[in-house]
Amino acid sequence: MASIRLSALCLLMMLLYSFTASSQATLVYDVVKGKKIIGTLISSKIIRDNLTEYAIESKVNVDMILAFKIYSRVSGVYRDGVLIDGKILRKVNDSEKANAHIFWATDKYFIQEDKKLEEFRQKIFYSTACLMHWEPVNFSAVYSENYKKMIPVKVVGPHKYMLLLPDGNKNYYTYQNGICLEAEVNTNLSTAYFRLRK
Repeated sequence: MASIRLSALCLLMMLLYSFTASSQATLVYDVVKGKKIIGTLISSKIIRDNLTEYAIESKVNVDMILAFKIYSRVSGVYRDGVLIDGKILRKVNDSEKANAHIFWATDKYFIQEDKKLEEFRQKIFYSTACLMHWEPVNFSAVYSENYKKMIPVKVVGPHKYMLLLPDGNKNYYTYQNGICLEAEVNTNLSTAYFRLRK
């Protein structure tokens, strides 16, 4: 009986510790094209001890000549300010278009995708998974989970930043109190906006 009580007490202490040692913030955005809401983006930030996890998950339906259902999830886990694990998954009409994993091992990163393993030696302090919860002040480049490389970020106005993508497109992010209020995302086919719900 005493051992059961001790186990229950230990479990209770662990639950209380995990509750007090962690915090979570969630942001919800409408994905807008023209005057129409075409989807939702949810961005989360979870802090637990010296680990911080950022994640962005979006579901979008686009009707052009054909109908497209697009799902995307980007995440990054940071320990003491350094990325130690990141992932991207993107599907179009349930068909997988991207699935990559970057992880830190001793003195470098490994990027795993399509049964290939590549090395990446530059330490990462900010990635695109952070964009909605963390204004990229004093960063000149951010790691793109999608492109698997560093991409330039530039200040273009008060609390407004431009990401120059490898395909030549430019995305714009506007912040207030460190949180992204709106993002303008450009592709070769269209422009969409992520607008924070109030």
